[in-house]
Amino acid sequence: MEKESITKLASTSMKRTLLIFSFGGLILHYVVYTIFFICKIVWFEFLHYNPYRSQAQALEDIIRAPVDGLLFLLFSMFPVIVGTIIAMVSHRIWGRVPFYSLIVTVPLCSYVYLHNILLPNLEPNEIVDIFGITLRELLVWGGCWWWSNRTPNN
Repeated sequence: MEKESITKLASTSMKRTLLIFSFGGLILHYVVYTIFFICKIVWFEFLHYNPYRSQAQALEDIIRAPVDGLLFLLFSMFPVIVGTIIAMVSHRIWGRVPFYSLIVTVPLCSYVYLHNILLPNLEPNEIVDIFGITLRELLVWGGCWWWSNRTPNN
């Protein structure tokens, strides 16, 4: 009787981790990349005035940023799959997703994002590109880790 309840609790915890790192990873990728697009437009177009574009075009790009974020969900499918696999293996080994699993998840997902099959010609030219993508992936996977390690309300 007691063993059945432990097994049921473990399978519920695995399902919860799977859902958080797969669907939560997609949701957080959408949110982080949409906010990144908006901040980038505001930084270059308004704070560092771009003389080659009008501010009306910049406002139009800000309105279009959520649609661009949806487009980038397509590119973030492979990092989400890799991050979910790492989280499930970590959960299987330790019974939860430990914080130090992010040390493996973030660089690996950043690498997968940079060398995506859907973007074969995407080569980072500067260290800033790699740093920016790694920072965004850290926000996504740190959020998923935090969300998965919260105590579920029963």
